[in-house]
Amino acid sequence: MVYMKLSKLSFGLIFSVFSTVAVAHHSPWLFFDPTQTVEIEGEVTGLVWRNPHASFELRSQEADGSMRVWQVEANSVSILKRMNITPETVRVGDQVRIAGWPGKGGGADIFVTNMLISDGSEIVFMPGKKPRWASELTGDEGKWMVTEADMVAPEGATNSIFDTWSTSLASPSEVILFDRYSFELTEAATTARANYELYDNPIFKGECVHKGMPTIMEQPYPMELVDNGKVITVRMEEGDAVREIRMSEAIDASDLSAELMGHSFGKWEENALVVTTLKSSWPYVDMTGVPNSEDTVYVEKFTPLAGGKRLNYTMTITDSDIFIEPVVVNKSWLRVPGAEVQPYDCQSG
Repeated sequence: MVYMKLSKLSFGLIFSVFSTVAVAHHSPWLFFDPTQTVEIEGEVTGLVWRNPHASFELRSQEADGSMRVWQVEANSVSILKRMNITPETVRVGDQVRIAGWPGKGGGADIFVTNMLISDGSEIVFMPGKKPRWASELTGDEGKWMVTEADMVAPEGATNSIFDTWSTSLASPSEVILFDRYSFELTEAATTARANYELYDNPIFKGECVHKGMPTIMEQPYPMELVDNGKVITVRMEEGDAVREIRMSEAIDASDLSAELMGHSFGKWEENALVVTTLKSSWPYVDMTGVPNSEDTVYVEKFTPLAGGKRLNYTMTITDSDIFIEPVVVNKSWLRVPGAEVQPYDCQSG
């Protein structure tokens, strides 16, 4: 039997709550329609479990008796494994019911949010998403929905930036998502954005393309700041990315060539780290085609607060050829006990 149901959902609610948990490789709402939910029953006939996202193949029977194969995309493995969802949770051959967002192209594509398996257990693939059919769910969203109020700083924690920091999805406004900002652009930048095609973005050139500045700072996974004296290292899980911040009051960019992460120079303002980054070769600020150039200057400020439980962050973006006035974006991280930057293990193909 095929069970398919379309129901209208509040786009504003979904965008504000779930846009922060984008698939690591790309944002699901770019390709899927979060204003509708589709339910499908069928057999899992394939499973791919790797970053930048997990995916399933689902074979279902149509109303006319024909069979249809659905390509089912899920969140990144980095998100799912922290919800205790593993390849053993769903297996090839399982009969399941799934709910999710249909592909905008009208084909047999769906982004899964909920799955009901044969024993009656429900798997929720989105942190913060409620069960759809069952009273209880499989998986644990706690690592993603922690708040400062219910968190205890690790023993011995100090008001220092040097530790591992986690993104909380309990407050979407606390998460950088460049797409949610309304940038005031120059005429030239507006034209460039109007001519932008989504697949111009380097992240679509291959499954495991390494993002550069500033886009890499959107990554929702744990981040570690390491004090190496004259250099501070920033280790991020997505793409196993590493930034190096050279501690220096003086900045000389005359001989610098453009690089993916740009060139970062740091200084202390009391206990806050202020970082100026120049010469990034990454071509876009966001997924809507706001351009980045080698002349764009990024000034970041990392400020530890709440006795070491919270790390506030601001990024000021300045480029008079692109922005009418400097743009400020912000987010925060929490010092979650036991958090660590894990290998991303992205595999193409």
